[in-house]
Amino acid sequence: MAPCIDDGKSLFNFVVQEGNGVKGLVDSGLLNVPSQYVQPPNERIDKSNAYPHDQAPIDLSGLDGPRHGQVVEAIARAAETFGFFQVVNHGVPLELLESLKDSAHCFFGQAPEKKAVYLKGDYVSMVYTNDEDALKHWPNECKEVALEYLKTSTKMVKKIVQVLFEHLGVTVDEPRIDALIALKMVLSNGRFKSAEHRVRTTSTQSRVSIPIFTIPQPTEKIGPLPELMERDGVARYREFLFGDYMNNFFGKAHQGKKSLDFAQIAAHSCE
Repeated sequence: MAPCIDDGKSLFNFVVQEGNGVKGLVDSGLLNVPSQYVQPPNERIDKSNAYPHDQAPIDLSGLDGPRHGQVVEAIARAAETFGFFQVVNHGVPLELLESLKDSAHCFFGQAPEKKAVYLKGDYVSMVYTNDEDALKHWPNECKEVALEYLKTSTKMVKKIVQVLFEHLGVTVDEPRIDALIALKMVLSNGRFKSAEHRVRTTSTQSRVSIPIFTIPQPTEKIGPLPELMERDGVARYREFLFGDYMNNFFGKAHQGKKSLDFAQIAAHSCE
């Protein structure tokens, strides 16, 4: 039975507590999007200052040949301007991506009570610490393929991180993919951008998002790389605990890059 969309508590219970999720709202036959799922105008990206991401995908296969330098420059340029880019020939097999998508549909197609065990708000959160815990606690419908995807995509992310370090002229034996990807704007001392973005949905086709977030431990210290502060002659961000950043981030919902304001220590344009 569809919830009363005018009753916020009933909607919350239906979507979250009972495990129906947003899919349950769609399946219930609602004709209008509940107001709780409509972003207020004052929190939307200003379209006059926004631009579509129409940059061509970057071909990572060129990193292993004579086009290495060109690909490095393309990745670095995108990180310094867009702060967001797509890649192809990344080493993650198409068959694996399709299997992952099928597994997601299989999981969300289950009865609400079975999904509710794994829900965190409106979504499923699968935290990875080691293979044993993942196989024990992740949903049976997707744990094996998700684990394979995690390992394969991590290799690709590490290659991109190595390229960004190469561009910065910083030498590291084993790049910390969690720190740089999570807060590349801070570690690069403002050189790499953090793109505020929105993903649009359609009224004709469902969308499945399976993002991977690589993050440090809450007690890990984050700050600009010393080599870059020395080279730039200024530190644009102070050092802080990652846990403090996360608390600040979730305390400023829908404020995009403003979540990093608390770490700025010098006049610096983020645009």
